[in-house]
Amino acid sequence: MAYISFDPLRVVEQFARKMQSISNEFEKGVNMDFGNGFTPRVDINEDSKKVYLTFELPGIKKEDVKITI
Repeated sequence: MAYISFDPLRVVEQFARKMQSISNEFEKGVNMDFGNGFTPRVDINEDSKKVYLTFELPGIKKEDVKITI
């Protein structure tokens, strides 16, 4: 049985780098800032047309979340 190491933070960092690369092509900036060292858990899924990000934000109301791309 093979052991595979998985680091979810590395996945988020890789995703952020890919998003930054895409945004550079369009000459727009993408900034992912969670502030004060806060790093939420995130699930990343995709289908043929979309990428889905599901963040775990305990204690934060949906209406208090602002996402800007």
